[in-house]
Amino acid sequence: MPIYDNHDLLIQRLETVQGNEKDQRQLSRDCTDFVTKVNGQWEDSIYSKFRALNRPRYTFDRTNIVVKQIVGELNKSEFGATVAPAGGQSTKKVAEVYNGMVRAIQNWSGAEHIYKKVAKKCVVSGFDAVRIKHDYRDSDSFNQDLEIEYITNAIDSVWFDDNSEKQDRSDAEWVITLKGLTKHAYDEQFPDGSGQSVDTSRTSSSYYDKKEVVTVGEILYKKYKTKALVQMSNGAVYEDDEKFQTIKDELALVGVTEVKRRERKVPQVYSRFFDGKEFLGKESQTAFKMLPIAPFYHGFEVVDDKIIWERVVGDLMDAQRVFNYAESKMIEEGALSGRRKIFMTGKQAKGHQKKLATLNTNSDPVQFWNYVENEPLPFEMGGATIDQSLLSVSQNAANNIEAISGMFGANLAKQSPNQSGVAAEVQLDKGNTGNVSFYADIAVGITYLCQVLVDTIPTVYDTAQKFSVIKPDGQREEIQINSFVADEQTGQQVPLNNLNEGSYAVTCEMGAMFKNQLDQANAAMLEASRALPEVMSNSADIFLRNIQAPNMDQVADRARAALFKSGQIPIDQMTDEEKAITQQQAEAGQQPDPLEVQTMRTLQATEAESVSKAQANEMNSQAKIMDQMNKAREQDREDAQAQADLINTMADTLNKIKDAMGVDAIVGPSNQAAYIGQAEELQETISSEPNPL
Repeated sequence: MPIYDNHDLLIQRLETVQGNEKDQRQLSRDCTDFVTKVNGQWEDSIYSKFRALNRPRYTFDRTNIVVKQIVGELNKSEFGATVAPAGGQSTKKVAEVYNGMVRAIQNWSGAEHIYKKVAKKCVVSGFDAVRIKHDYRDSDSFNQDLEIEYITNAIDSVWFDDNSEKQDRSDAEWVITLKGLTKHAYDEQFPDGSGQSVDTSRTSSSYYDKKEVVTVGEILYKKYKTKALVQMSNGAVYEDDEKFQTIKDELALVGVTEVKRRERKVPQVYSRFFDGKEFLGKESQTAFKMLPIAPFYHGFEVVDDKIIWERVVGDLMDAQRVFNYAESKMIEEGALSGRRKIFMTGKQAKGHQKKLATLNTNSDPVQFWNYVENEPLPFEMGGATIDQSLLSVSQNAANNIEAISGMFGANLAKQSPNQSGVAAEVQLDKGNTGNVSFYADIAVGITYLCQVLVDTIPTVYDTAQKFSVIKPDGQREEIQINSFVADEQTGQQVPLNNLNEGSYAVTCEMGAMFKNQLDQANAAMLEASRALPEVMSNSADIFLRNIQAPNMDQVADRARAALFKSGQIPIDQMTDEEKAITQQQAEAGQQPDPLEVQTMRTLQATEAESVSKAQANEMNSQAKIMDQMNKAREQDREDAQAQADLINTMADTLNKIKDAMGVDAIVGPSNQAAYIGQAEELQETISSEPNPL
């Protein structure tokens, strides 16, 4: 039987989880008490002993300085969740809508403040948790909203399924949260309840003067439904539900048919309350498919099948306690040591006793005493004496605090008089490098938190409505979601910002806070404008709006108005109001439609590109022709040389024939015929070949 149907089994399972993490939770509680509780930096036994002996016990808190420094570094950064298409019919446009909605939910939930509290808890105790809740927007509306909520005292109140081992606990099947209600609030919310508290597993209490409460539990758990997925011939994937059955015939008419089918289990999160004796009502279905509680751990590990985590304060406890003890002991020795005294004989003091009695309080420039011959002069003895070994112990403890925390003098705004700026910078880098792990751990929790938001948004915001999103620059913009508009070409209704199609994934990025990003953007624009002056003239409104100073928004608006009037605002960057004005002016004939201007510019650019390509082709053709002509000339030269060689050869042959016949020789018919034939061949060859000149 599931634990959410059997109260005894549920309590037993909760006690098992609490027992498995008892030591880790207690260490985290001790760390919290160490930095928050009065006298929390003293061990109870030593503090009680010193108190009984009336000995001084002072606290010189150096641990909180380290905590504040690390938390301050984390708070200087901004954690941004980015939503991207992950499958199905997801699109970049809808992903940007999700981004704007997530930013808006974080904004009205005060997530920035929540993340700062989480950062401090992770540094101090190594564990914290945040919850996502949904409720009706107001009492007179059916619209609902999602909200991020900080869980107070998560170390005592959040317990995950002990079979889960992932850092974000996304593999957990259930999670239990405990909350203390006053008796009045309990009776009002659960009038038929037993009033018996659920055990929180705490073995002691840090404070005694506090309200009496009844601890109530809530278990959030997953139940699964089997659903069929259908892949169509056009690659689209649908869930076989009523919506798919409605469009199935229409898809078949256009030739889109079913190709594959498979079943999958889809989780649905339910909630049920209970106290220490019984369930408080029936289960209720929530809007979530993922457990809506995001844990945050520092140094999360699974060792020997046990989940452990790290705590900065826990590592500093011993060094801080030694430092407090050494400093208190030095103060005690200094306070209890005898004051320095002046020694003299009675004769030497005679007549001056009243003045000598006020030696430490009077302001007389001269103090008289009686000189007595053969007696030693007055002399001073005594005074505070402190064990020098305590100075060494105190200094070593202070150095250990720095070494253990990884935070050195430069990180703690403390620099030695003889320390160079370079050395201080090296120490600063060492300390900042040690904080990198905190960024990564917090990013894991925020990624899960925002993934729950993205998976739940289609369920909560499932109707056509207007939603005020927040753009990356922090400006608000009202958009329409889950609606349909008529396609101007086909006349058919097409979805606009449909959140119910496709799947989307979340990643968490860490960077400088938005104000620092604005400064960086302006610096980059100034640098770019040195090489390209038109960058500044075309983007003056953006540059001015990034300056965080009084009335700069108005200055930026004026600059944008001038840019808009001169037609330098691209149509895809215009606001709805600017587009409307542009359309009105186009219809009135005051200026061409920016879309037409943009189209004309595109055509001109295309034409210019075509001309350039034609010119390039022409030049290539001419180059090829010149190359062919050069090759032809080279061939002609080779042919001419061959012809000349042939002529020389034949001429030489004629000369040889002539020499063979001799000057006085009788020319017979055969010789005459051979000579004439050779001459005719030579003449024919010469006349048939082109003139080499």
